[in-house]
Amino acid sequence: MNKEKLSSRIAWSACAAMACFVIFSGFQAGTEKTAVVDMNRAISESKMGKKNVEDLQNLVTSRQALLTFLDNNRVATQEQATKMRTYALKGAPLTPAEQTDNEKIKGEVTAATKTFNDLNQKPTPTDQDRIQLQDFNQRMRTLVQLLQAWQEEFTNDLNQKQVDMRKSETSKASESLSAVAKKGAFTVVLERQFAPYGANDLTADVIKDLDSKPN
Repeated sequence: MNKEKLSSRIAWSACAAMACFVIFSGFQAGTEKTAVVDMNRAISESKMGKKNVEDLQNLVTSRQALLTFLDNNRVATQEQATKMRTYALKGAPLTPAEQTDNEKIKGEVTAATKTFNDLNQKPTPTDQDRIQLQDFNQRMRTLVQLLQAWQEEFTNDLNQKQVDMRKSETSKASESLSAVAKKGAFTVVLERQFAPYGANDLTADVIKDLDSKPN
């Protein structure tokens, strides 16, 4: 099975999901007060943004570890693989009993892989050896199909998770920007990339406002 990464990139740009500039209510001709903001930096440097990146990376790591282990040990039964998947996707630390069971399953699968390799190297396998090899080969065919389905499922789930995170981050950052701008009586706020020399950078204040709220 091709060991593709479940997610090629965790970080994202807020600008792609936002308007390039924001004009606040209360604008009066001749009285505009302008500021700039780097929304991508505000999100990525906030506690919310850092936590989201860490959470998404943990999701990627746990799923990739499961696929890699099973791809290297294709003689695992479907029952063993499914139980390992349950533990990998739990989303919370395993209990001591679950951890023990998970390690037990991994040990059994690793031992089965060794047995399979040893049987394949036998110059004169017995009839019982051939029966066991047939069983292993059937397991491998089943597992390869299962892993391909899980790879696609995990990729789709992680992509959707990333989209949901983007929407949530953008919404919360926009709310913080609005609060900061109104507090400073700014009527127009431009994205920093479109006004690189603009004064009154609100980025740090947006980060501070984001960090003051629960994620």
